[in-house]
Amino acid sequence: MGEQKGEKDVMRKENFFVGENCFGARLTTISVQVSAGCNRACPFCPSKKYEKFVEFEGQRGIREEVLSKLADFVNFYSEFNVGVTFGWIDEPYVFNGFENRIKYLRERIRKKNICLSVATNGDLLTEDRIVRSFDSGINYIQITHYDEDCFDEKIRYFKEICVKRQIVFHERSNNFISGYLSVGKRDLLILPGWKPPVFGGWNNRAGIINNRLTVASSKGSLSSDIDDNEGWLLDKKRYKNKLRNNNNLPLSKMCVMPFRRLVLYMNGEIGLCCNDFYGGVIVGNIMNQCIKEAWELSRVMNYYRKNLLHKKRRGLKLCESCNYYGGGYLWPIYKRAGIRE
Repeated sequence: MGEQKGEKDVMRKENFFVGENCFGARLTTISVQVSAGCNRACPFCPSKKYEKFVEFEGQRGIREEVLSKLADFVNFYSEFNVGVTFGWIDEPYVFNGFENRIKYLRERIRKKNICLSVATNGDLLTEDRIVRSFDSGINYIQITHYDEDCFDEKIRYFKEICVKRQIVFHERSNNFISGYLSVGKRDLLILPGWKPPVFGGWNNRAGIINNRLTVASSKGSLSSDIDDNEGWLLDKKRYKNKLRNNNNLPLSKMCVMPFRRLVLYMNGEIGLCCNDFYGGVIVGNIMNQCIKEAWELSRVMNYYRKNLLHKKRRGLKLCESCNYYGGGYLWPIYKRAGIRE
């Protein structure tokens, strides 16, 4: 009310798209799909069914034009603490040119305070590719290893590489890490992928996976030869408090996904949620619009935010069939939105 347009623009920029149109949203992470598939077929992940990206099978990698558009956005808003993560519905190292694409992006980002990280299962990660990844501009590699029987062996393998190459090695006993590590460092983290996440347990990926439980007599390792519709291969006694089901859907819960994270598919499309593996809800395309427009002005994005703030998932595609508990640290979102939690 009464403020000049220039002042309002500055205010919005300083608060990173936090304003009346965003319902308290603040972008912290951009998740980028790098390749058209994965070398595994884990039962909790539908990544083997990339019908949407069949056209990319020959190329198997994100195009430079998409990364150039991403760099333009990051450069303009580089004063904000936004991290770019590669690999969320895919295995980045399936694409042999991954390191070259990272170098292409890093060279186009003017400021160096942007953390570039990669999430991988580590199967294709050799010493050479680790070194090339860091040399190309990656700050942080997170390995989620899914074979319990050789986990200790993998720890020794990666730890030896880190010592040799002066890389900071981290190990976690559970599948959770808070925030990004220092941008100036070279960090490598390894996690046990067969254990459920600390908060909320495994979820059904916005209803894509029918997570009926299959109790195994093994120690709970995941098997790549089990169809995802057969459910989780888990030891029910060990993880009984972390198993989620599809009862009582839709949930009456808020969800932080469209308030904090933006997802970018390899074809340039901008998605609503990182659990949307098949691109069921698209809010824009980086090739013909700025990410800012999709994040702040998308009617679809803001319609979801408005309903989720009031814990209304019914009628929302993806959300009404999703059993994700919604995330934590909600009060800053409600405070920025100006409503009670």
